[in-house]
Amino acid sequence: MLEINGEKFPNVMYAQKKEIDEAVRLMQPDLNISITEFRQYWERIYQILLRVYFGNLKVSKKNVGLTIVLRAANAGFLAMKERLLEYGMPVFTVWTARNEISIQAEILRCNLPSKIPYGMSALILDLMCATGTSSGITIQELKKRGFKDITCVFGVASPEGLKVLRDNHLDVKNIVGFTGPNIGLNKKGYIIYLNTGKMVVGDVGDRWMGITSDGNLLPSL
Repeated sequence: MLEINGEKFPNVMYAQKKEIDEAVRLMQPDLNISITEFRQYWERIYQILLRVYFGNLKVSKKNVGLTIVLRAANAGFLAMKERLLEYGMPVFTVWTARNEISIQAEILRCNLPSKIPYGMSALILDLMCATGTSSGITIQELKKRGFKDITCVFGVASPEGLKVLRDNHLDVKNIVGFTGPNIGLNKKGYIIYLNTGKMVVGDVGDRWMGITSDGNLLPSL
């Protein structure tokens, strides 16, 4: 169980690996790393977190529906490629976007099944848990369709976002790679270091895709 500043999160498994801490440090926006390096660091993080999921939780690999929260979680999708080929997992996608005024996430489109095989687990991949609303509305959609065993995997999470998920979906397990008492949100809902105000990894979706939401290409270096 994770505890941050006196807040207890019984549904969170904190990976707490030096390799993840180092990868997150190297992805700070002001370091100006290449798109390739950014993607490689996320690949490294997700390989570790997926080992935690399949190893520690002892899930049945042949009965898991993989849910990708677009567009940032494409990184997690690629990290799953070997398991997808080996076990033939179905892949569900939920496309969310943040409302710039309320900073809450909204679902634009999703392709979730109307019926699920008995006992199928759901694995949600989302690189960041900032406000917690993107994963929260994804969880709601999965529950509507009958999923009961749901796990979210986040590379970076704010205590605020984890609190939202705890208070609304205590039954959902969460695996987190990077969080802590010095992590929080700014007024725009981005995850920052509280002591400096700097963003931890910036807009992950834009940086990983190499193109901003308004269609501008990001520099490779």
